[in-house]
Parts: sequence; structure tokens; C-alpha cells
Amino acid sequence: MRRWRIGTEPGLRALTRDDVAAYFERYYKPSNIILSIVGQFDRDAMIAEVIRLYGGSAESSEVKPVDRDVSPSEPQQTSTRFAFQKGPIEETRVSLGFHTPGILAPEAHALEVLAAILSSGRASRFNQYLRDQQGLVTSASASSDAFENLGYFEIGITTEKPLDAQIAALAELESIRKYGVSDEAIARAKAVIAQEFLAQLETVDGTAKNLALSQALGDWKRSDTYLEEIGKVTAAQVIDVARKYLTDSNLSVFVYVPEGIGSSLRVPQSVQDLRSMVLAKVADATPRHQETELPVDAKMPVIASSIMVESVKPVEKRSILRGPDVYIVEDRSLPLVSFGIFYPGGRLSETAENSGITELMLRSALRGTTRYSSAEIARRLENSGAQIQVYNDPDFFGYVLSGLGGKMNQALEVLINVLQQPRFDPEGLEREKTLQLSRIRNLREDNYAYPVRLFLQTLFGEHPYSRPGIGTAESVARLKVDDVRKWFEDNERKTKPLIVIAGDSNGTALVAPLAERLTNVDLVDREISRMPVANPARVKGETVQSISRQQTAMVYGSSGATLNNADRFALIVFQNIVSGLGGRFFDVIRDKQGLAYTVSTSNAFFTRGGAVYTYSAFSPENEAAVRTSLEQEIENIRKNGVTPEELRKAVAFSIGDHEMDMQSRDSTVLEYARAVYSGAGVASVTKYSDSISKVTAEQIQAAAEKYFNPAGIRVAVIRGEKKN
Repeated sequence: MRRWRIGTEPGLRALTRDDVAAYFERYYKPSNIILSIVGQFDRDAMIAEVIRLYGGSAESSEVKPVDRDVSPSEPQQTSTRFAFQKGPIEETRVSLGFHTPGILAPEAHALEVLAAILSSGRASRFNQYLRDQQGLVTSASASSDAFENLGYFEIGITTEKPLDAQIAALAELESIRKYGVSDEAIARAKAVIAQEFLAQLETVDGTAKNLALSQALGDWKRSDTYLEEIGKVTAAQVIDVARKYLTDSNLSVFVYVPEGIGSSLRVPQSVQDLRSMVLAKVADATPRHQETELPVDAKMPVIASSIMVESVKPVEKRSILRGPDVYIVEDRSLPLVSFGIFYPGGRLSETAENSGITELMLRSALRGTTRYSSAEIARRLENSGAQIQVYNDPDFFGYVLSGLGGKMNQALEVLINVLQQPRFDPEGLEREKTLQLSRIRNLREDNYAYPVRLFLQTLFGEHPYSRPGIGTAESVARLKVDDVRKWFEDNERKTKPLIVIAGDSNGTALVAPLAERLTNVDLVDREISRMPVANPARVKGETVQSISRQQTAMVYGSSGATLNNADRFALIVFQNIVSGLGGRFFDVIRDKQGLAYTVSTSNAFFTRGGAVYTYSAFSPENEAAVRTSLEQEIENIRKNGVTPEELRKAVAFSIGDHEMDMQSRDSTVLEYARAVYSGAGVASVTKYSDSISKVTAEQIQAAAEKYFNPAGIRVAVIRGEKKN
């Protein structure tokens, strides 16, 4: 368990073809396979195909049990463990881990509920107390990771105050051990777990994985009783597992700090330091939280079957007089609903000086209203089995409220209060700025998102599409409360929103109680079509940054199509011809030449512009060869086009990929919002598959010639510098 799943460099180099083949022969046989199939198919035909591919005679070795290796038993931990390391990161990371029993143990569900109490949702202990009230962490998580025979409970912290953050996190555990947890906290944690579990079942992939895992643990029907078992967990059981497993003698700590950090940062560097600087101070720092309990619906949702199927109804449009248009997609296959409310513009109206203000406004509004405090907002939402997500799309902004069907009324009441009466107090704004500045710093650690962002800056120049939604450190640092309040008044309060609802909603009934609140005589329509067009000049451009890392990342591309441009369908099919496993770029650059470990092509379709680009990551010495190979393949498509077989496969994949995306209610809400704001209309969503199926090889070649003209190519490189 302690070894990294991809192995070590010496170990990989030592492997031979015979080693790999023997491993495959031993384990990858029908008697060792669980096959779960979920989706729309001919049942009899599918079973016949499964038998053909996996069946065997009774005498066949294929059906004999696999002779498994037996892992050594995990020795009991009897004292605190500690490790310390420096690396190329922006903020200190701390992991606190505890040995726990396997997933089949009777205490497993109590550990899941404990993890949810600590970190699931804005009302969780870590988010409410450590992040929002004390400002000790920029992010914190807790999870119970259990396997068949063993498990571990892990707490992860990102912080600029690692000493105080560790003390505070362990003090919250001690508070639970000593003072217990409220009935509200238990019920809220169960509601969050239920929502996350049902969200997994939204997709055929999630359902298939859930069934396979349940069968691996003894019976696929375990999935049907999971929520019922979570519902039986008591406060006493949660306290018991905290006392039994989350102890100092069972604690392992890993502290990972930025390599350029000075000696001024006080942080443990040994187990002795940990005991004296952290563990010895936990008792005095242990809080006793006393707050009036709010009402919460403790009833767990019930699903008739984990493989229930029900068709989704076509999208319907409703209008509220002097208020927003409402689009409803009714889907009662699961007791889940997503409610999105959006406003046009936002980032499209930002400048270099106030970049990030839309993001700051959206998040700061959740810090309190004239009626509710930040904690009350979080508790009331999550007590209703709902969670709120901020969406700051390049063309629009708003919130998506996702929750359990039949429990949304209180959550919607809170959301409307956030939309209409945010307080924007100075202290809350400063706390949110600190978190946003942390996200800006940490963007540099993302070896995909950061080079893509650098490419968009290289491509779009001064246009808002060039800037990240979270802004820059300089622009966010100078934003004041008055700036945010004015931005809210000008861009949200007076602007007519759009509402999209997907799921088990009884959509009209869900909106009806809010109609009067959402109606305002002074609401105005804002036309995105009047906002600035991103039209980069057709000139070459390149940006290079060096970074202390073992690999180089390159993004190579140009301006692309808009959301309402018919070319986007050809570009989507082009993307799926060249990208990913089996794609042209992947096949030539990675599989045949071994120059890069990943090659992927993507499109960014916006309302006022677009981009098409290829991302690749490789060892620094391969940079020139990767670029040459990529350019040769692009030129080959521009001159010779693509084959009928490539087209057929890419069309099928493009349709399937879109259908899989649309299984999620949140994704459905956002897809319809983009269709409305782009001007393409909601019909473009329902006709997507038809539009893709009509793409021709000639259209793909024409798109490659148009969008990959060498005269307009832009490149961004994050160049890794290996250390000796």
C-alpha cells in the first residue's frame, strides 16, 4: 500500500515482456473478472456476446479460481509517525493519516459519516471553523478510504499557517471525542453522503463501477442498501470510532513545504517537533462548539432500484412576467434536482484592473446576507440535502443548487436571499480574497491548467477571454468592498437572469413560490452579442516560462470557432480524430516515437470567440522533436485529410461523449445555459448528435486548413528544468 501505483523508475526498467505477459495470464482471465454493463442495449444480444468473449468449458483453466498472492498483514501502529519534505509547490500541504479497518467492518459507515462532518460542504467543521472563521487553511478535506481488509482515514490541509492549522485540525477531532456531535451535524452529513452517492448513479459509468465494486465485496445488491445503512449510523458510533482510531499513537503526519521557503516558517521537521509543537498544544486548543440546532430532515432518500431507468422528458420553456425565462428538463430516474440561475457577462465585462471581481462577488455573497450569517447559509442549504456551486463561465455567471428532490424549498429560499440581499462585509470579503489569492498561486502547480491559461493569454491578448476567472494576484489584491458592491448592483441585481432546472423537480411547482421574488420592474436584458469580440490577429506568437519541474508542457494552437458557429462540429470531430488513445497525434507522438507521455487536443468554444489547441507533456529534451512531429501531422491533415474509418470512429465517439456528459443534471443545466446565451438556442442541444453525424471528411480538412494556418499559430511552453 505504501508504494506508488505507477511503480518506480528502476522497477519499471527491470520489467521484461515475459514478466508482463505472465502477470496478464495469471490475473486477466474470465474467472477473475467482474463485468457490469449499464445503459441502453439489447439484453439478449449483449449476454450472447459476453458468453462468446468470456465463456469457457468447465474444464478450461479460464474458469478455475485464480491463485492470488496474499499481501502481508498490516502491523498495528503503536506510536506517532512523521515525514517532512520540500518541493516545487506554492503552499504548504499537510496530510494526517490514521489506520482504520476495511470496508466490510461494521464501523466503516460511521467513519464515512465522521469524514463528512469534518469536511463535506461549507457547513462542515473544517470549512466553517478552520477556513471561514479562523482563516487557518485555504482548503481542508477528510476521507475514509477503505479496502477489503484495511483502510485509512486521511485529513488533507493546504495552508500558509501549517503549525496552527495542524493544531486546530487535531483539536476538532478532540472536540468530537470529548464533546460529541449534534443531531443536526449527523443528519446533515448523511444528506451530503446521500447526494454524492446518488450523483454517482447519474451516469452509466458510475452505476457500473458501483455495481462492480459491490460484487467484488460479496454481492452487487449491497448498493441497494447502502443509503439505508448510512441512515442507521448514530452519534454514539461516530464518537466511538473517533476515540478508537483517531488517536496520537495511530497518527502519521506528512508535511510538504515549498522549496523556496525561508526559516521563518515554523513547522515540525521531526516526530519530536510534532509532539512538542503540535500534539502538546491540542488539549488547550480544543473548542466546545455551542450553537442552536436548526431543523433538518433526517429521512434518507429511497431509490426503487440501482438499475432503474426512466426516459428524460424534452426541455420545456416557461416565462415569468417581468422576470427570467425558465427552462425545465424533467428527469425522475433519481431523486435529484439541479437548479441553475445565471446572469450574462461578468468576466466579459472585466478589465485587467478588476480581473477576478465576478468570482469574488459570487463567493463573498455566500459569506452572509441581511438575514443569514455565512454559517446559517451553509447549514440551511446542507440541512436540506443541497449544495451550492459557484459558476463563473467566460460568458455568464451564477450558481447551481444541487440537491435531493422534494427537499429544495428551504434551499431555494436561502439562494434567493443570497441573490437579493448579500451583505458584503469587509471581514468576509478579506477572508474570501485570501482564498482566491491562494487559488491563483496554486494554479501554477497544475501542469495542465497553467500552460493552457498561458496559451489563452498568448492567443487573446487583452480580451477578457485571456484572463482566468479567478483573476490575477495584482488585480484581486486591490479590490475593495465598494468595488464588489457596485459590481453586484451593475451586473447582477438589475440584470434579468436565466433559470435552468434539470431533474426530479416538478419544475413549474418549484419556481412558482419564487416567481414574485424573481420579478422586478427594473430588470434589464443584457445582450452578450453586444460585448467585445475576441478576434486575434493572424500572427505567430510564443510564450515560454521556465519552472523547477521534471517535465515540459506545451500548448500549441490557434483561434477557433464560437459556440454558434457551424464549424464547431467539424472541430469537435477533428479533436476526436487526433486526440487521446488511438488518436493520430497520440499514436504518432507517444506510441510510435515515445516522445511524450500524453497528447490531447481540445476546443474552447465561447460566445464571442474560441480556441483549438493541443496539449502535450514530455521530458524537457524532447521539446523540439514533439513540436516537429505535431506540426508534421497537422500539415498532413491539412493536405491529405482524414480517412473514412477515422471519421466514422470520431463521429461515434463525439456523440457518445456528449451523451455521457448530458447524464449529469449539473452538466445539463450548464449546457442549456450556454446554448441560450450563445444564441444557438436550446434546439442546438437536442440536435447535437444529428449535427455531428453530418460532419464530412471535407469539412474536417477545411477546418484544419482554416484554423491551423501556420501564420496564426500560438504556442505556450512551461519548460521544465531538471535538477541534478
